[in-house]
Formats: sequence, structure tokens, C-alpha cells
Amino acid sequence: WRKTNVESDILGDHRFEVSVYAGPELGGGASVTGQVADAVAGYWSDIGLSTFSLKFTYVTFRPTVVNRANVHPWITSCDKGRESNPWHFPKGLVQTSLTRGGFACGFESPKILELYREMASATDTAEATDAANRYLQYVYYWNLQPGVVAVPQDWYWNRNKIASWQQDRAAASGINNLWDIELAN
Repeated sequence: WRKTNVESDILGDHRFEVSVYAGPELGGGASVTGQVADAVAGYWSDIGLSTFSLKFTYVTFRPTVVNRANVHPWITSCDKGRESNPWHFPKGLVQTSLTRGGFACGFESPKILELYREMASATDTAEATDAANRYLQYVYYWNLQPGVVAVPQDWYWNRNKIASWQQDRAAASGINNLWDIELAN
């Protein structure tokens, strides 16, 4: 992080230069992800950060993530604790050193690792829920993984081709139970 000479009433003498990388989701920098990175860079510039967005290919960026050497905030869909999972299920795995390099959120937190292990080893739901609540308080307080935009996971099928398709409400994705598709006659 380099100090910058950009004027800022908000940051005063604490202003600096920063970049934001447009991750590979939805087509990377050439798509909506690049537009979101530009918007984030614009917001950050508004508060006095000298900001630019990076839109090179993930093939170029990935080695820094695999080697755990990345220094750029990035726009990504990184998540492991989906809203469809019960609240007491362990959260934060992708924010720890337990994952392989390149399969994480671009940062690692020893505190999140501690809380993840508490949730994963809890002997009852109340104990796991307490750890999950403390995890939420920690990431909220430190704002380690702020949300920028949520891409809808709505999907549709042709009722003339599929008669029935029951979904599992506890599944960790927007589409599931492909084996339960009942084709129309």
C-alpha cells in the first residue's frame, strides 16, 4: 500500500493507493464483474483512496492466490456458509488456512479458524450456534468480507418437458436433486 497525494476530507493523512481485482465469476473483468470492480473503485475514490481496477485474466492472478501471496482485494463469489445451511453448521472454512491455496477467499484469519474448529467440533447445536454467532460478530466487526452485490440464483424449466422436480430445501445451492426430475409425457 502506497501513500497517495489524493485529497480526502474523510481519510485525511491516512489516504493510500489501492487496487481491486475483478474475479473470474460471470466472465471476469470483461463482464458485470468488471463493472462491479469499477463501481467499487469509484466509491473508494470518492472517500479519498487512489483506486484502480484490475481486469486481467484469472490465469494471471491465480498463482498469487495459490501461493497465498495475493495483496489485492478482489470481487469474488467466495462463500462456504450458504443461507440454506442450518445456522449451526460450520462457517468460514474458505477464510482459513485449512483450504488448498487457490480455493479460498484471498485472506486467512486465525480467529475464524478458531471459530470454525469450535463449530466443527461442537457436541451439540447450542454450542455450535454460539460459535456461529461469535463468527458473525467477528466478520461484521472487522468487515473482512463485505458484500457488494448478490447475483440471483433464480432458474426456470419448461413445464412441457419436466412434470415434477422437488427441491431439497437444505441443499447448499440454488439447483439440486437432478435425480428427482420427472419428465413429462
